[in-house]
Amino acid sequence: MGYSELLMAKPGDPSLAKKCAEMYSAQSQRLQLHAKNLLSLSKPREPEIKPVDIVALLDRVTEMLALSGPLKKFVVHREYKENLPPVRGDEMLLEQVVTNLEINACHAMGDQGALTIRANPVQDGSAVEFSVSDTGHGIPEYQRNQIFLPYFTTKENGKGTGLGLFISKRIVDQHSGSIETHSVVGRGTTFTVRLPAASASSPAKPDNLNF
Repeated sequence: MGYSELLMAKPGDPSLAKKCAEMYSAQSQRLQLHAKNLLSLSKPREPEIKPVDIVALLDRVTEMLALSGPLKKFVVHREYKENLPPVRGDEMLLEQVVTNLEINACHAMGDQGALTIRANPVQDGSAVEFSVSDTGHGIPEYQRNQIFLPYFTTKENGKGTGLGLFISKRIVDQHSGSIETHSVVGRGTTFTVRLPAASASSPAKPDNLNF
């Protein structure tokens, strides 16, 4: 029996109505992200570069996913350095990157775990780094050179398209940034994204992006 049928069978049950609403919201967010990733794959757009408050962006995505989405069942830690400069970026595209990374972390942890989000300036002030760390199953070494390939996934059928990390890396490349992975099997994974600070001189656009 699906949630719609359950609601019809027990229309006066507030706890069931709340659970169904949360499930619908989580499914809606997942479908929206899949749609964004597929659209980005077929029609990548040029970033509209502006100063972006990366802490506000991280908080916005995290709170959205924690409210009724995949992050609801996990402990979330946020560790931000004070007075971070804004980054040079397209806010909507960077939101897509953060959403992909956080949802991937949730899938890696299963039913329990802790997510840690950090943001720090690079020492010379030219860039800002943010990272998303989970306490999940980790990525085996033999798979680490495949995780940014399109359609590669270790998730169960129906839980992913294998596009999230591929699209995220492409967006980061478009921003003249970098994305790195550190993972220990059985202990968790950290993805670290480095983006140019808005106060830094404009870097040259990479000429080797594969669209």
